[in-house]
Amino acid sequence: MLLLALFIGVLLFRGFVFERIVVSGSSMCDTLENGDVVLSRKYDAKPIKRFDIVVVKHGSVSLVKRVIGLPNESLMISGGIVFVDGAALGGDYGALITDGGIIDGVILHLRSDEFFLLGDNRNHSEDSRAFGAVGADSITGVVVFRVFPFWQMGSLGATVKD
Repeated sequence: MLLLALFIGVLLFRGFVFERIVVSGSSMCDTLENGDVVLSRKYDAKPIKRFDIVVVKHGSVSLVKRVIGLPNESLMISGGIVFVDGAALGGDYGALITDGGIIDGVILHLRSDEFFLLGDNRNHSEDSRAFGAVGADSITGVVVFRVFPFWQMGSLGATVKD
């Protein structure tokens, strides 16, 4: 009986709290590599912050990307640099971009329910530069923990790399 209760508890916890995601591709390198296994906290009322890594439903696939633009902000890529509300994005997340996509020299104004996402491997990522801003209802979770590879196991926060 205890084993059954534990099994049901794990299923409920996994179904409503966390989701296991296997990273596919190189768009999040060096932060996440192809084949890494992460846990995402299912999207809830907690606000999504800039630099959070999120899981977004895009068509029939789930993509793992980093939040760069927040609701009601304006974004543009000019000279390979991301600008958010007119200020250059700093830290490692401001790496030079060779293809600005739909916001190359064009200002994009996000609505109150939209986010702009980029892969950390800026020049090898299909992200909001290609498919546009994503609605909050498309975000299914926030990546919080790497499970595999075991030697890199640990939390994944929204901190800017130095």
